[in-house]
Amino acid sequence: DEGVEASPDMPLDALLANTIAENCWSKGSAKHHEGKCRPCHYFHTSTGCLSGRKCRFCHIPHTGRGKTRLGMTKRIQCKRIADTVEEKYQGDPERFMQVVGTISSRSPYLRSILEERLKDIRDSVGAKSAYDEAAAAL
Repeated sequence: DEGVEASPDMPLDALLANTIAENCWSKGSAKHHEGKCRPCHYFHTSTGCLSGRKCRFCHIPHTGRGKTRLGMTKRIQCKRIADTVEEKYQGDPERFMQVVGTISSRSPYLRSILEERLKDIRDSVGAKSAYDEAAAAL
């Protein structure tokens, strides 16, 4: 399921739900951008979260700053989210940066992946572009 197409006037919660892969979004993820969510401790296990999209807890990675190395499942999940963001917003730097700032607010690891993707996109464009302005906003 691809979801609905993102539009410029789409509310942030809908934008995030549209951006993040269907299997990653949960009811508890809605307040992630406000920092008011609580992470689901089951989502990143081999069994996964049995509540799925109805889970009251956040399925977006919370990688914290204290750990030196994340587990493999959290690294993979961060990369999947980065793939989805890049695929949906590589042609819209303003939306790309809005989503990056919101989704990665509680995950320095995810932020670093998305910043690297932004650099790669900017380099592939070759010249100064709207991506340079977006990168400066970070």
